[in-house]
Amino acid sequence: MASQNRAIVTFALVVQFAHAISGQSCSIDKWVELPGVPEPHEYSFTAPAPSWFDSIELCNACGGWLVEVKSAAEDKAIIKYLEDHAAEFDFANNNGRVWIGGSDTAREGTFLWEHTQTPFVYENWDRERRQPNDDRGVQDCAAYFFRERQWDDDTCTSGHVAYICERPPAPEPVHPCDNGNGGCGQICKKDGDSAVCACEDGFELGSDGKSCSKVHPCDMAGKGGCG
Repeated sequence: MASQNRAIVTFALVVQFAHAISGQSCSIDKWVELPGVPEPHEYSFTAPAPSWFDSIELCNACGGWLVEVKSAAEDKAIIKYLEDHAAEFDFANNNGRVWIGGSDTAREGTFLWEHTQTPFVYENWDRERRQPNDDRGVQDCAAYFFRERQWDDDTCTSGHVAYICERPPAPEPVHPCDNGNGGCGQICKKDGDSAVCACEDGFELGSDGKSCSKVHPCDMAGKGGCG
């Protein structure tokens, strides 16, 4: 099984790299901030979910990763979101499983977070159901089991109700005037999201709309003070 798992992981990494170099675009347009989480990250809760591997690809395409739940506070915030949107995900009528970013595909019994390749420090396994149990020797990827508000392991190639991505917050947009003065030689005026160049007194704007050149006093409106 170990060699088979290594083959699966290798294949997944190759596919991820292929998507990265082909410029796969982000297909997730809804991101939220969760109250109480230690890190100021954005999260997406997307349904339905393809396989665990494909869910990773979809997160990666948006500059994120399949969520890594590293604290009780983060776990609580995620569960609260799922509870608040239970009708949207139709948990009453499905298996209630939502992919998260951990697996033991590299070494059976040792779960790692895929993005950071770090072992679980915080965990919320459903121990009453003896999770994770690697049922039939094919369950290696972690998921929320909504009914119990805990985690279990499942077959990585299964489709699920949803998957959760995590990523750093999008940077605040920078106005062109605040980036290299908008390319203006002297004055950059903010006109909405655009930069409009202007010149100081005694200078005129060049034909390029950016540079400024000094105006001779005789060519100014006052004709240099001459009668």
